Amino acid sequence: MKSPWAKLEGYAARLALILHLCRQAAKETDSEHVDEQSIEGAWGLISYFKSHAKRVYAQLRTSPQDKRALQVVAWLKTHDKQATARDLLRAGVAGLRTSSGAKKLLANLVDRGHGHLERKGRKESFILDLPDT
Repeated sequence: MKSPWAKLEGYAARLALILHLCRQAAKETDSEHVDEQSIEGAWGLISYFKSHAKRVYAQLRTSPQDKRALQVVAWLKTHDKQATARDLLRAGVAGLRTSSGAKKLLANLVDRGHGHLERKGRKESFILDLPDT
């Protein structure tokens, strides 16, 4: 992340100037010199861009298996944080086509520490381990 972040930091002065000129046009300031408010705003934008760059670079390094696991986790968050392999198949989550594929993906989620499996009779459910927010 050093390279993209360094480039973003190089944009700070340009962004401060743009913000200052926008503030001049909006009659928020009459100073010809870039002031502290414009500089703080520029650094706020840089922080925002850094956070998004971090997310993008994380996606670039994500394997297809990682993406499927994240799709299942996202789906589980909206479905009571639990599901069976059959539930995932019926919903067509992450392109799952077979029961064995769904079971392997749920086992993979357990290995990654996203949750645990609970057996109730013949039915095995995956429970997503997330704090309630």
